[in-house]
Amino acid sequence: MDQALLQQRLREARAGQSTTCASLPPELLAIIVEWAFPYNHRLIYNGSWLGGLLRFGCTNSSFLESLKYVGRLEIDFMDQRWGTNGFEENEYVLPARYDADVKRWCDIASRRLRHVVVVHVGRGSNTFNPVQTKSIVDCAASFPTLKDFEIKPGEAVATCMSVAANVRAGRFRNLRRLNLDCGQGDLSILKTKNPATFKARRTAKFAYEDLISQLPLDRGMDVLVLGQYQWLMEIGDEDGWDQWSSMFFDLVSKGADVHSRAIIGEIAHFLEASYDG
Repeated sequence: MDQALLQQRLREARAGQSTTCASLPPELLAIIVEWAFPYNHRLIYNGSWLGGLLRFGCTNSSFLESLKYVGRLEIDFMDQRWGTNGFEENEYVLPARYDADVKRWCDIASRRLRHVVVVHVGRGSNTFNPVQTKSIVDCAASFPTLKDFEIKPGEAVATCMSVAANVRAGRFRNLRRLNLDCGQGDLSILKTKNPATFKARRTAKFAYEDLISQLPLDRGMDVLVLGQYQWLMEIGDEDGWDQWSSMFFDLVSKGADVHSRAIIGEIAHFLEASYDG
C-alpha cells in the first residue's frame, strides 16, 4: 500500500475516532484481512476460515470494499490423516467428499478478491486430489493481476494440465514467477528409487514437458529450474539430464531470460539438495 495514502487514511481514522473494524478505511482493513489467520488454527476446525471471515465481513460495506485491496492469497489446510472411506487409497489425499467444499471456497475467492498479485498454496503432508487441484489453479488463473503463483500440495498432472489449459485460454498473462513443486505421494523425493513409482513419475514427467512447451519462455524456464520437474530426471527410462539440458538450451536459444535471474544458483541449489554423498 502507498505510504502517503496509508498516513492519510490513518489521519482520517483518528479524526473520526474510529475504534471498530467496520469503521476502518478499506485500504487498512484489507491489511487485516490479508494477514489474519483463524484462532486455534491447528485444532480440528469443521468450517472454512474464509467462509467465517466473510460471514462477519458481509455485515459492513467497508469490509466488502476492502477485499479489492487484498493482494496476497495463501491456501493451506491442516496436516491430517483423512482415512480412505472408499474415496482414496492414499489417506493423505484430501478425499473426494471435499471436492464441493474446495470448489465453493475457490468460487468465493474468485468473486470477492479481484486484485490478487500473489497466490501460494503451501506445503504439508496432505495434498489436494486432481479435481480440487483444478479448482485451485482455475481460481488463481481468474486473477488478471496475478504475478506470482506457487503450488505445492497439488496433484502434479492435474496441475500441469490446468495451468496449460488456462494459458491457452489467455490467462496468466501477467505471471512473473511460476513454481510447480507438486512432490507428494509417488512423486516424493523419498521414492525416487522405488520401482513401484515409475509409472506415476514418468506420467508426471511427460505432463511437465508438455506444459513447458506451451508456456511463455521465461515461465517455461521457471518450471524447468524450480519445483518438482528436476526430481523426475532420473526415473530409469532414459538419460534425463541430457534431455533437461536440451530443453534448457532450447529455451535459451529462443530468447528465455537468463540474465535477470540467479539461474546458476537455482540449479546449484537443486544439485546440492539431491546430492547423495
